[in-house]
Amino acid sequence: MVIGGYAVRFYGHLRPAHDLDLVVDCAEGNLQQIKSTLEALGARRTDAVVFRLRSGARQIVKWNDMELWSSNSDRSYDSLVPDAVKVQIAGVPALLISKADLTVAKREATRLPQRDKRDQDETDVAHLTRCGDAPV
Repeated sequence: MVIGGYAVRFYGHLRPAHDLDLVVDCAEGNLQQIKSTLEALGARRTDAVVFRLRSGARQIVKWNDMELWSSNSDRSYDSLVPDAVKVQIAGVPALLISKADLTVAKREATRLPQRDKRDQDETDVAHLTRCGDAPV
C-alpha cells in the first residue's frame, strides 16, 4: 500500500517525493513474495528483510529509494486496508492509503521531535485538509 510522499501526490499536492514508502502485508506468503521480488531486483540479504518485517514490531526496511513498513503510525496493513483506495500505477493495480489515515499519520509525524521532515509534514497536512477525498 502506497503511503508517504507519493500518497500525498496522489491526493493532488504535487511536491517532491524522494522515496517510495509502502506498508506491506506481513503474512508469511507475502513476505516470501517480497523476498523473491527484491532478489529479482538485485537485493542482497533478503533474509534479514523478511526477519525484520516478520518480527511483529513496527519496522522500516530501506532498500535503494524504497522503504517497506510493517505498519504506519502503529496501524498495520490489515487495519489500513478497509479504507484504502484502489488505484492503477502504470497499469498495475495497487492500494493507496486513505486520505483520512494519511492525514492522521502526517499529523502524528509533525509531533516527532527527532523528525527532520516536520515542515513538509505540516505542509502535507494543510493540503490534505483542504483537498477532496478522491485521488487525482
